Amino acid sequence: MNKRGYNKFLEISKDIEVVISEEKIAEDCQWDGLKGYITNTDLDAERVIAEYHGLWVVERAFRVSKGTLEMRPMFHFTEQRIEAHVCICFIAYKACKLTGAKLVFMSSDQVYNGTPLLGALKEEDVLQPVNIYGQHKLECEQRVQWNNPDAAGLRLTWMYDLPRSSMKLNSNILVNIQKAYNEGNPIKAATHEYRGVTYVWDVVKNIEKAISLQGGIYNFGCSNSLNSYELYQKAAGIMGIKDAQNLILPDDERFCEEPRNLTMDCSLINEQGITFYESVEGIENAVEIPFRTE
Repeated sequence: MNKRGYNKFLEISKDIEVVISEEKIAEDCQWDGLKGYITNTDLDAERVIAEYHGLWVVERAFRVSKGTLEMRPMFHFTEQRIEAHVCICFIAYKACKLTGAKLVFMSSDQVYNGTPLLGALKEEDVLQPVNIYGQHKLECEQRVQWNNPDAAGLRLTWMYDLPRSSMKLNSNILVNIQKAYNEGNPIKAATHEYRGVTYVWDVVKNIEKAISLQGGIYNFGCSNSLNSYELYQKAAGIMGIKDAQNLILPDDERFCEEPRNLTMDCSLINEQGITFYESVEGIENAVEIPFRTE
């Protein structure tokens, strides 16, 4: 009885008898399909209506700014680094919201980890990532697209820099091969895994072009048709590693029941003038014409 949506159509007598008022219903029907605006501004009617149509942007921003900020996985361990990471992410996102600047964010080929499909995978293929990292990357894509439809998300391959780079290096295909050679310890590479690898500086050089992409998700990196064992063998040969057959051994057991395929079809960015080498060709070019960071 206290619902404003319908109690205005009721009449209550002294004997607490409730009766539906047909007269009030008929009066209210005159407003069906119409919406009124009350404002204290001096704007003309057309401008008021236009501004109201943008209310969803304000409401969405309010939910984002007042909601829980979740960022994971977090590859930092000290409190100072964690706070700095969260601060940078929040400031970047907030700056894009306030200025209308283009937001370009990084995702990963790990969102494809678990797909039963073989061959180069497209952005619209069904995703069912089986590891936490892939699941969180997919969630990130969905959250950013919901909050900022104009943002461009880039699904990156596994990246590498040259072992002799003066910059800090994480584990990557070339570093792993060089370490195995220096230490004389053979390594295994899966014969049932397919994944592209991209020179990190080729990604950097294409980032500026990515700013012009329309909002959406894009595969962003080198293609590859070889399994990981074959790719490792090719990379070792390009690096001039001798006796690669004994240094890099085939791992036929890993992913044997269900091959892991993370290779990406990058035709969507190719149509926008953004191109990458095929993985082996990219390694050849990186070794022969490295991007100098010294």
